Amino acid sequence: MGGENFYTYAFNITSWVDYLGLNPFKIYSRLRQIFNKANKKSKKPDKRDQEYQLAKRFCDTPVSPQASRCATLSAQINHAKRCIELYTNWDRKWQPGRHTIKINDWKNRLNVLKEKAKAECSR
Repeated sequence: MGGENFYTYAFNITSWVDYLGLNPFKIYSRLRQIFNKANKKSKKPDKRDQEYQLAKRFCDTPVSPQASRCATLSAQINHAKRCIELYTNWDRKWQPGRHTIKINDWKNRLNVLKEKAKAECSR
C-alpha cells in the first residue's frame, strides 16, 4: 500500500509565478554569484601568507640524506637554523609571539643535533 497516487489534483501553477522576484532560491544563487566574483579577486595570497607558506614548506620538508652521517647531521643543523630564522623573522614582522612554541621546538632540535654531531663527528 503506499506508492505514487497518479490520480491526485495538480499543483496550483498560478502560485509558481514570482511577480516580485523574491524567490529565495534565485536571490541565493545571485548572492552566491556576487560572492564568488568577489572571492576570485581576493584569492591572491597576501605577502604575510606567502612568507608563512614559504617558511612552513621549507621547515616541513625533511633534509635528504647525504653521503655520510656527519654530512647529514650538518645539513640538518643548517636546516634547523634556517627554520628558526624564518619563523623568528615572520614573528618579528607580522605577529610577535605567534610561533614561540615552534621556534623553541626547533631550538631544542638544533641542540640535540649539535650534540649528536659533536659525539659522532668530532673524532
